[in-house]
Amino acid sequence: MNSPDKNHIPQAISDDESEALLFAALREVLGSGSGPAQDGINTRIAQEALALAARQFLDLMVARGLQCLGAAEDATGLDERSKRELRRALMLERDRLSISKALASKGIEHLFFKGALSDSLWWDGQGMRGAGDLDILIPPSAEAESTAALKNLGYKQKRTMSNLASEKASKERLFYHEDLKTHFPVDLHIGLLNEPPYRDPAAQVLRRAMVYETATGSIRGPCREDMLLIAAGNLGQSCFAERYKLVVDAACLLLREPLDFREVASRAKECNVTTPLWGLLRLVEERLHVAVPGWLLRELAPFRPLRGMVELVAGVTKAPWHPISTGKLVLASWPLSGRAFWPVLATWRWAQFRIASILHQNSESPNN
Repeated sequence: MNSPDKNHIPQAISDDESEALLFAALREVLGSGSGPAQDGINTRIAQEALALAARQFLDLMVARGLQCLGAAEDATGLDERSKRELRRALMLERDRLSISKALASKGIEHLFFKGALSDSLWWDGQGMRGAGDLDILIPPSAEAESTAALKNLGYKQKRTMSNLASEKASKERLFYHEDLKTHFPVDLHIGLLNEPPYRDPAAQVLRRAMVYETATGSIRGPCREDMLLIAAGNLGQSCFAERYKLVVDAACLLLREPLDFREVASRAKECNVTTPLWGLLRLVEERLHVAVPGWLLRELAPFRPLRGMVELVAGVTKAPWHPISTGKLVLASWPLSGRAFWPVLATWRWAQFRIASILHQNSESPNN
């Protein structure tokens, strides 16, 4: 295959075509199903799919998958991607160890989840599972001490919300290191899910935490059933707009870990994430060809008129609609919530934030 012309601008391809190739590559990497025939791959489509993958933080994984499908090196740049992602994996491991040591020295209970755990657990710490930050869960009572520990390591908190009421409700605190080029951002969680519509299982997740022996050492993280629960809750909250990494995490759980599906179903009901979990499992089953127990899908399924809506939002059969406005986000969240009156609850929550913001601003007014 000839090297692509650097001056050539690839023609646009549809979201459906890009995602079909993306999921085919992921199936090859996961070993969960066959992809399209090699002659169905060409340089232009490979470049387009990789551009999409880079935006979705699956650059290296898809590059390897595309090579399995027959795409040439000049279309994937695998060597360069591998070196870059391996450097990032080593940085992540170094940061994780130093932060864990700092928190442990103060007796702060904590665990790592998402990319900070799964890359080491399933991909040998090689950067196969992309990560943009370090996700750490702590008890709410340890927030002040944890903040101080991170500041001692050179991190500064970034205010991501316009007011304290919204920031407190978000249950996340974002920190950036003084040297952004050589350290990962840290997302400090004092909770996992925001209400409504989901009930936050963070306290139970901390109690059920496990220590995993991985290629890079011992890492404390959520138990396997809770990992699936957290993925479903996160995908439901984002309306599946950021689904790729967490969908692959769910596939790895189903393919490589022993799971108590009865516990999964029970905890999903307790946290009100049955509908997004059903959408997640349907997506893994249809697009990644990973087997899911039929009884579990039947037990989690929303009532029939909602199933098609949830599958559309999740992208089970085609590239999903990506909500880009608050209004659309509310409409997409409604079927995922599983609650008939979710818009009323969402409006009330928004009103509470606004009232709290006004009161906070008035209390800090110089005239008071």
